[in-house]
Amino acid sequence: MITIPSQIGIQANELRAVYPALELFGKPSGPWKIIGPLRFTATYNNETLTKTIPVIISIPSDFPKKLPTVKEHLSSLITCFPHVNADDKSFCLGTPIDLKIRFSKVPTLLFFVEEFLIPFLYSAFYWLENGVMPFPDRDHGPLGLLQEYCSLFQVHDPKVVMSFLHILSNKQFVYEKLCPCGSAKKLNECHATILKNISAYQTSSEFEYDWHSINDLRKIISFQHSQNR
Repeated sequence: MITIPSQIGIQANELRAVYPALELFGKPSGPWKIIGPLRFTATYNNETLTKTIPVIISIPSDFPKKLPTVKEHLSSLITCFPHVNADDKSFCLGTPIDLKIRFSKVPTLLFFVEEFLIPFLYSAFYWLENGVMPFPDRDHGPLGLLQEYCSLFQVHDPKVVMSFLHILSNKQFVYEKLCPCGSAKKLNECHATILKNISAYQTSSEFEYDWHSINDLRKIISFQHSQNR
């Protein structure tokens, strides 16, 4: 008899009470996966979609500290959707930092499916049928990540975002230095609280990874501009 970790077992049962076609698979040492057809009905701006798609939800060993990942299971209904990652066909449900912040409030599988996965699937099927997104969305990849951090830091300059990510990746909160945002205030009197709050949701290495992702994007844009001159 397979022993299911209590937290995963309880949450899987909660999920299956709403979506009974989903089944939990795994072994005591992990990994655990939820596999099956997900039938959902969702409405946005009075437009309702009812769809079914087979999915495989992979639960990380350190769940709920880390979020699950999702792919289609043995099908290719939405693989051409721009927010499906080209390398491994996993669903890009949003920027990692935004997902972590939102998921931390209700870290359950049911919340994950209903608040992240189903809105993603609604937008994917809507896009396939209409050629446009049903609601405003971040760009895919590093550009969307930059947009997210601009919103979180409440700034518009990519260089300021990079400075804040450098602080977060090195945990260098030098409060007496001037804030990189250009306010002429000390960090402690300006963005320190925002940075401290955001630092709780990722490790230093994760912020460093985001820094490199955005920096690579800026290099590409700079190269493209130089080629067009």
